[in-house]
Amino acid sequence: MGAEGVNAGAALVAFAPGAAVLLFLAWQRPHLVVLKFMGAVAWLFAMLALAIIWVAIPPAKEAFGWVVIMATLVQEGARVLLVRGYFIFERHIEKRFSPNDDRLPLNDFVAALACGSGFATMHALMQFGPVVASTGKKATYFADSCTDAPLVLVLGYTALLFWLLDVALMFAAFGALRRSASGAWPRVAVLVLAHLAMSLTTLANLSDDGCKVSLPLLTVEVVGVMAYIVSCVRIFMPPRILSGVGMVREPVEPEPMVGTSEVEIPQINSSAATA
Repeated sequence: MGAEGVNAGAALVAFAPGAAVLLFLAWQRPHLVVLKFMGAVAWLFAMLALAIIWVAIPPAKEAFGWVVIMATLVQEGARVLLVRGYFIFERHIEKRFSPNDDRLPLNDFVAALACGSGFATMHALMQFGPVVASTGKKATYFADSCTDAPLVLVLGYTALLFWLLDVALMFAAFGALRRSASGAWPRVAVLVLAHLAMSLTTLANLSDDGCKVSLPLLTVEVVGVMAYIVSCVRIFMPPRILSGVGMVREPVEPEPMVGTSEVEIPQINSSAATA
């Protein structure tokens, strides 16, 4: 397989999930496009803050472990601020609609998916895009960290794993921050620890053929995080129908019209009616 095929396949692995969410879900709902954009901007602001810290603390430039820890904390801080901002935005929107109004297009499931997808896609783009741009079409590059597989393929799979992690952690953040402060922050700590564990695992790539250790561990960690999300995280869903989510509205008793009263209909004798 030529370099073009390897690069195209790796790019498909890295970017296909984010593109699928955009085309099949967010593109049909403009408010989800906005949320996806907000997620992407939140990640970029996190990287801007990390760059400022990296420049302000010169010893951090050579301490990879310190950089990984700071990157994790800054990204999770941006995630928390994004979810908090969404809740504020949601309260302003709900003032204009009844909680049971079908026109209110917001709920935590699609919001977490849109925000998480934007956050994750920008992460994948910045992590993987420069590698594809620099390798070009003439050669396939290998690295000491993984001598048995092309570098773009290894980074494409790593970008996919972190895409899944970012989306899963966004669901967990929505579920955690819906709670009271006493119940939210322990669950937020779980998010930080899960992200930190995966980030520290990538340090294995600093050694020769470290991908043989890091890639299987990253896969297991992502599966563990997703199992935690499915089993322990509860996503708030308002009592209304939203197309595409599979929710069913509970039957509602019709309200009597104002200013009307019941009128008794006289019974008609069937024998008289036929006479």
